[in-house]
Amino acid sequence: MSFRDEPQLDFEILKQPTNPDFVKYLKTSHLKVKQQDLPKYYNILVSHFSTHLHTKTGNEILLTICKSLNDIDSINIFAQEKLIEQLPFNQPEFRTQLMDLLYILSKNVPDIFTAEIASKIMVLVDSEPHKCLLIIAYFAQQFENVREPFPMVDILFRKADSFKSIECADDYVSLLVWMLRTYPLFKEQRIKHCWTYVCDMLTLSNVAILNTCYYGLCAIAEVDGEAIKDVGYPYSAISAHIRRRPIQAAALSLLMRYPPQADTHHMANILLALLDVAQEEEKAAYLLMGLLMDGTNAYILLQNHQWMTKSLPKTLHTMRLFIIIMLHPELRELIVQTPQTIDFFRSLLSENSLGMCNAICTMLRRLPLTPDFVVQLSESGFLGSYFASVLENENNDAMLSALRLLDTISRVKYVPEMSEMVDTVVRLIKSGNDLSLAAASVAIDMCKYPKCAKLFKAKRLNEFFKQSIENPKMKQYADRFLQVLSRVERAM
Repeated sequence: MSFRDEPQLDFEILKQPTNPDFVKYLKTSHLKVKQQDLPKYYNILVSHFSTHLHTKTGNEILLTICKSLNDIDSINIFAQEKLIEQLPFNQPEFRTQLMDLLYILSKNVPDIFTAEIASKIMVLVDSEPHKCLLIIAYFAQQFENVREPFPMVDILFRKADSFKSIECADDYVSLLVWMLRTYPLFKEQRIKHCWTYVCDMLTLSNVAILNTCYYGLCAIAEVDGEAIKDVGYPYSAISAHIRRRPIQAAALSLLMRYPPQADTHHMANILLALLDVAQEEEKAAYLLMGLLMDGTNAYILLQNHQWMTKSLPKTLHTMRLFIIIMLHPELRELIVQTPQTIDFFRSLLSENSLGMCNAICTMLRRLPLTPDFVVQLSESGFLGSYFASVLENENNDAMLSALRLLDTISRVKYVPEMSEMVDTVVRLIKSGNDLSLAAASVAIDMCKYPKCAKLFKAKRLNEFFKQSIENPKMKQYADRFLQVLSRVERAM
């Protein structure tokens, strides 16, 4: 025989909360009440909260109701009686036990959590944020099955300040992300809210919470980055946080997974902060490389050119940043005008690498060199050091790069280093090796400058070119050289 087949409850005792036997009788009443009597049973017990109850008595009533809700039929009966509306939301002495009852109801009958009930639960959030968050989480599991789900879940936004505590933040952000991933309707209508409210949490000081927020923002962006594109990006927070080691990895993660749209005013701070971090953190350098693919960002960095002579974290990374900026043709003229550009090339040369010599040549040949710039390359000592470095190693690839650079600058402006390279050019032409043709081509451009023309003639290159030459290409270069030399001599 089950408990509910036992003799009928004495409802008269249950109607008298001041009766000395009330609490004792109440404690076992849930074991005796029959299912058909549950509506009356629940109504009697809940009605007591409309009067002044002793704290112990009120909590015992709530506990007993919780114990009675041991199957879905009992829970449905409680829900159908709309008794949730009469629960003591505004009586703090019953709050802990009330939460336990709300857990059960939110998991099983979420439809009774109407807009009116949501407003009552909001009253509890300030004092019991984590428990309320758990109730909302239970409710959220039935989001798609509830007629009006938003009044309850919107508590997450309306009482957001209460969920920012260290005990709630992880679960709060996780719940928002989970709902976005799980429910298309929630994503469609609330993804902007989620992004905005988690961004607002970046003003907090707790490191653990900040890390949680950044990874949460990464997850939100992965759900639908396009939907939040116009909401706003946490520029200021990231600019500060990527400089703080405990938060740096999380902040960099957001920049990598969901980089901001180029914005001259805000991006400058982020880019400058990344430059600081990149001196020690390689990840920041690679992140910068990605951001510089945008022409606006590249322009911002070029305007703040002090980075050019720094190792970010190595000179090779700095060079890669420079090359990416060069990918924007509209910025190449500005590169030539930038004061630090020549110092940048000098810093590359100090690496004393043959590969670097080739890279320097390639970069300079891509720039729209001006006479003033070529003169600065010379007066800074860069050209002399560059050619000396190549001649010291006598590597064919490096020598070819030197010839190409010599050819490039000779098309723009005469500088003393051209005269200094005449011996090398003549030697290479006469050697008959793989570099002879390249050297002959360079000689044609160099010869138009009187100082070089005199040196070529002193080295008898003109006589060499007048000899019988079998190679048709070399013969073509020889004829052109002699024509240029003749014009220069007549002008002299």
